[in-house]
Amino acid sequence: MWQQAHDALRDLVRLNAGRYPLPTAAIIDSQTVRGADTVPTASAGYDAGKKTKGRKRHIATDILGLLLTAVVGDGAAFCVCATTAAVTMTSTVSR
Repeated sequence: MWQQAHDALRDLVRLNAGRYPLPTAAIIDSQTVRGADTVPTASAGYDAGKKTKGRKRHIATDILGLLLTAVVGDGAAFCVCATTAAVTMTSTVSR
């Protein structure tokens, strides 16, 4: 229900901006989210580049910056590269 409401609102915003409702391009980015000390080590990973313990989240937005999808990974997903995350996200964005 929330996904359908979100998609309908995003489509309306895109139409009001003079764009087609369905985006043809996406911007994909990832971010390391620092976990609290109380987060179990089994569900947290380590980003060696940033020297941060926590979780990794990947988001895809359209050109207007409207959210298409988000994927939050646990510790095992820390080794997921951007390409693998992009494939996962494009399969969830496709309607």
